[in-house]
Amino acid sequence: MSQGARDGGVTTGCTVCHKEPGAYSGEVEHLFRFKLNTAFWFSSIASHAKKDTLTKAKDEFTKEREKLRVNAERQKTRLIHKSHEEIRRETNRVYADTLGSTR
Repeated sequence: MSQGARDGGVTTGCTVCHKEPGAYSGEVEHLFRFKLNTAFWFSSIASHAKKDTLTKAKDEFTKEREKLRVNAERQKTRLIHKSHEEIRRETNRVYADTLGSTR
């Protein structure tokens, strides 16, 4: 027989554990605080994971940009050396032609 049936049909509390209506407020408050703290904890974990991912991506982009800059500088240096060598050869050829034509 249920609690309500013993009281003449009026249910005043939980029919399962037979607690009074006000007896749950502490448990509900505790459960609410637990869920709220858990939500903040997961939010914090997600926030840190996001920041870590962004930092890692920025570091990778910075390394890639530096690598591109270094390669561009190397190509520029090679081109300058190649141009100087070409100018030197052309100057030597012209000089040799002028010496050969004066003899």
